[in-house]
Amino acid sequence: MAYVKTNWVDDVTPLSATNMNNIEDGLINTNNIEETLSEHKAELASKHIRETGSNVNGSYIKFDDGTMICYKKLPITADDVSGVRGSVYISVYTHSVTFPATFIDTNTIITGNIHTPNFTLAWFVATEAPTVSGYKYVIVSPISNSNLSVGVMVTAIGRWKA
Repeated sequence: MAYVKTNWVDDVTPLSATNMNNIEDGLINTNNIEETLSEHKAELASKHIRETGSNVNGSYIKFDDGTMICYKKLPITADDVSGVRGSVYISVYTHSVTFPATFIDTNTIITGNIHTPNFTLAWFVATEAPTVSGYKYVIVSPISNSNLSVGVMVTAIGRWKA
């Protein structure tokens, strides 16, 4: 029932069941509006993320605007970082990353960090341009280490739709 405002006048307007019911109906409708608004806000907040998922290649988040973030922690055990390149050492093996979802083009930003035991200084460098489904990299360090175990946390940001 729609709320009908009563023009209250002291000592004139009767205190009746109809007037009290109008007041209560108005309060109930106000509560419903607040609940509906809260539900709508929660729905709008969730619309920014279109899809999330994970598979053996990592996890991804797809946003409504077409942006996608892929990420994964890659454990690398017993890597041989002894190949000499100028004044640094690189891993003898090239490592491959397959993204958990495919980008629409190769305009991706790839970043990450390396977690090493005993705070060994190391980083990773791409060995070639990324593809829509992955990229290749080597571990680089100023210290030669024939048995380096690290965790590489990789994040790629690009587009999943135009």
